[in-house]
Amino acid sequence: MKHIFTYIFCLIAAIGYGQSPGYVCQHEGISLVPLENLNTKSIEFSPAYYQQGIVYVVAREKNNFLDPKTGRAYFDLMYADIGPDGSTTKSVNFSPNIRTQYHEGPCCISSDGMELFFTRSNLSGGQGINDEQGEVQLKIYHAIKGAEDWEQITELPFCSDSYTVVHPAISADGMDLIFASDMPGGMGGMDLYMVNRSTGSWSAPVNLGDKINTKGNEIFPFIHPDGYLFFSSDGLEGKGGLDIFVTAPDTAGRYVDVQHLESPYNSGRDDLGMIVSANGTSGYMASDRKPTKGKDDLYRWSSPVSIFCPPGRKAKALIPKEIIVQDEQGRTIDSVYVWMIPMNQEGPTLYKDHFTTALVQKEDKEGAFSFRWSMTEPLPVASADAMSDKDGRVNIQADGKATYLLSASSTGYESYTEVVNGDQIPSTILLKKAKDYSSPCVQTLFTVYNEKGRC
Repeated sequence: MKHIFTYIFCLIAAIGYGQSPGYVCQHEGISLVPLENLNTKSIEFSPAYYQQGIVYVVAREKNNFLDPKTGRAYFDLMYADIGPDGSTTKSVNFSPNIRTQYHEGPCCISSDGMELFFTRSNLSGGQGINDEQGEVQLKIYHAIKGAEDWEQITELPFCSDSYTVVHPAISADGMDLIFASDMPGGMGGMDLYMVNRSTGSWSAPVNLGDKINTKGNEIFPFIHPDGYLFFSSDGLEGKGGLDIFVTAPDTAGRYVDVQHLESPYNSGRDDLGMIVSANGTSGYMASDRKPTKGKDDLYRWSSPVSIFCPPGRKAKALIPKEIIVQDEQGRTIDSVYVWMIPMNQEGPTLYKDHFTTALVQKEDKEGAFSFRWSMTEPLPVASADAMSDKDGRVNIQADGKATYLLSASSTGYESYTEVVNGDQIPSTILLKKAKDYSSPCVQTLFTVYNEKGRC
């Protein structure tokens, strides 16, 4: 019999949501699609708004001149126009004037389009300058928009030949610059710092503090026009690898509350470099979630309404939970994709094109009905919320007062799917080896599950 990827879930429950301080609220209908015309077998990441499109970073794979520190190709800045529907033109080199044979990396452009801040290898006379360990560090440079290209390229004064200063993000008023650095005195690997030029010159860097920075790496900042700070971290608790977080300064200008973003922004892989439009309804980011054309790919996300929480509404309080994925012999399974899809009384609130809904008469109670949600095709692995590590561990977050469709999938195993309450997430998921679908539960159009999610 043909393998049919369709499941039914029955649930009769009132759905509630807990609330806690937050900046980004989860909405229905958020889409995340790869920029197919820009993604290649190379690496594409760190988009930045400019004119009618984006500037982004790509590895210069066709050049045999490699970075001795990483053994990989150097980075270039590229530009592509993007239409209102998200379609992209063929990318072109961003600026001949700033291009060298070394790294040109993540950048940002001022809101008036006249100033460029960009990451570049530490150079003098076109050649790399080695530090005491024989390595060429990275610095942030500043340029002014000229008649034909970027001009007056200068190194920012707080950079050093001895440590890295990278990933600039400029505020809408052009006064504050946030960047990442491993300068001495930090919390760990790469920390986020801020400088200000309200007096006419750049201030000394100020560490954003231990509510933001960790023993890991905090990188790829972006400052939204409304003041929200997005960044990626592998030190704060997330789904695995680099995850995207958001914060905002309090009335004293301190960053004290950090919110971890939910799916589809974060996955079990590296997710980084998120930028958000002024009205909060679209943006771009990079991820190495599977499948990819290369390493990191660019994605465009869109929302029917602003992702920012409206006045009086707060983001849901999420509880961290660890799940172990095992086979029937109790052996852990790695590389299992896991989804936590919020549900309401109408069914799954995400990936609605993968589901159908119907009212079904309850057999044990005349005149009573339950909803039947049918998954008509497999969920795309690029949308997974997490992936199990080498020890079978999956780290997810859930609202204890919400209801979710919990699903797990891996090649060679039958898919696991169950409707669960956020405060009753199972500690173990058991996957069975794939077999012929000759079970009496399989029907022409769907497999029927009872209210516990089993045949």
